Amino acid sequence: MNALRSQNDKNLLTHAQENSKGKFFWFKIIDEQLIWILLVLLFLITTAIIPKFFSVQNIINLALNSSILGILVIAESLCLLVGKFDLSIEATLGVTALIGALMTSRMGFNPVLVWVIVLLLGAVIGLFNGVLIVKVGVNPFVQTLSMQIILRGMMLVLTGGITIFPLPKLYRIFGATKIFNIPTPIVILVLMYIFFIIILEKRQFGRFIYATGSNPEAAFTSGVNVNLINILVFTLSGLIAAFAGLVLSGRLNAVDNNFAKGMVFEVMAASVIGGISLAGGRGRLLGALGGVLFLGMVGSVLTWLNVQPFMVETVRGIIILVAVVIDAVKNKIRGKLLMI
Repeated sequence: MNALRSQNDKNLLTHAQENSKGKFFWFKIIDEQLIWILLVLLFLITTAIIPKFFSVQNIINLALNSSILGILVIAESLCLLVGKFDLSIEATLGVTALIGALMTSRMGFNPVLVWVIVLLLGAVIGLFNGVLIVKVGVNPFVQTLSMQIILRGMMLVLTGGITIFPLPKLYRIFGATKIFNIPTPIVILVLMYIFFIIILEKRQFGRFIYATGSNPEAAFTSGVNVNLINILVFTLSGLIAAFAGLVLSGRLNAVDNNFAKGMVFEVMAASVIGGISLAGGRGRLLGALGGVLFLGMVGSVLTWLNVQPFMVETVRGIIILVAVVIDAVKNKIRGKLLMI
């Protein structure tokens, strides 16, 4: 009798485990492909409402308008993957672009030299954030928000409220030229995603990033220098943000103290909608690119429909909220499935 009961218990356990594996399989599919499902739905709805929306020229414009957001999403995704975030990337973009504009437009510095200075400055800002967060123990939210405020204040002091323009033609090469009749920012965006996808998915550094965000204690025990990885990620974040500043200032041919203001919230939304978890250690950069395209399409559709600016901001706020809720729900479901 006891043997029969024991066998029944084993059968029930086996059935429960198989059921759990099945649920986790479908959850993983939805988790990884959700952004593409949303993009397909948005595509179908947009095609029905605006038949001419997906013309070649409009697609190019959509990609061009999303290019800076896409570059910043790479920077933010790296931070999110190690379980942290960087709220200062938009201000890093702004202040480095402004300093570059002042050096080339007002002081006559060689544009190529200024590129190097701008990139180094962005890296130093990121390094400073990383060191204070890792070595001193400052909360990432407090540190990067403080840096955001400091840099925005610096921009106002440097400009005095005046727009800096025009910029030298050579300095604008990343944002105002074309390669094979394709705007350079789009080409840069594609190449950067290819490069960082390879780094994250095929190289040891990428594996260390995922390990650090997933379980820093286990990663440290396995020999990963967790502190160094975190500092490098923030340094990269600042470097990428500064490069985005070169691209955007080159495209617009002007910089002011409100340059790229408010972009950080869209960056966070695109990253999370694209599957990069706020909890760290989960998500793919290709999915984050999907989040960029989704937000770009939403913004473009609202513009086509002549939606009032305050309503556009409302929609963006709703998208950010939905992204955070989706991430929380996915983490909760994942936890329950792993416990079965």
